[in-house]
Amino acid sequence: MRPLDEIDAEIDATARRLKALAAERRRSTAARQAAILADFDAGMARREICARHGILFSSLGSLLWKSGRSAATQAMAGLSPAEQAIFRQARRAGAKVRTARRMAQALASGAPP
Repeated sequence: MRPLDEIDAEIDATARRLKALAAERRRSTAARQAAILADFDAGMARREICARHGILFSSLGSLLWKSGRSAATQAMAGLSPAEQAIFRQARRAGAKVRTARRMAQALASGAPP
């Protein structure tokens, strides 16, 4: 049998190691989520993001929802304030996201309809 002091020391060391591992896991998870969101914000398709990061489509949807991201916010990325206003108006009128983005870009640039 081992002495109790030795067992207690091993328990303390294990508790410290578990705490360090938990902190490492939080940092790793945050970095991975940031990379996934960066890909989404860059315009990458959801299917491509899932394949690249090895996650389920439902997990991606959950992360995007928790982060306040949607197809509309993705489509609005890179639009000027004037284009964003046109985009919102087109969406309220019932246009699909891609169509609203194209409309916003065309109308804001002054291109003929």
